[in-house]
Amino acid sequence: MVWNKENENIQHILTSCVFARQFLFNIMQPLNLSSLVPTRGTISFAAWWRKSLKKVQKHAKEGFNSLVIHGAWILWKHHNSCMFDGSAPSIQTALQAFKEEGHLWIVGGAKGLAALEFGRFS
Repeated sequence: MVWNKENENIQHILTSCVFARQFLFNIMQPLNLSSLVPTRGTISFAAWWRKSLKKVQKHAKEGFNSLVIHGAWILWKHHNSCMFDGSAPSIQTALQAFKEEGHLWIVGGAKGLAALEFGRFS
């Protein structure tokens, strides 16, 4: 996969890009949240997040917010690594970074992320 520089904006990188949707599916599926993955027509990251959050049970909202923020951060860093360092796009590399950094988030106090049973990613 090659990043298309012409159509890239933050919305594309985080929601409408096939890579982003595959990545988000892979992090949400183990938590039974795959129905919340952005669709091909999703244009706004913020609107998708708000709409999805309404569908999450009250006790899991904080964890879902952490999951979305953490996932967006990993997508952004992976994209930049590909664009500026010449790395190849890799779902597996992005998922590994998600797992490793997610555990650090939990150690750092992300209780909501821990409550989502983040350990399922290990």
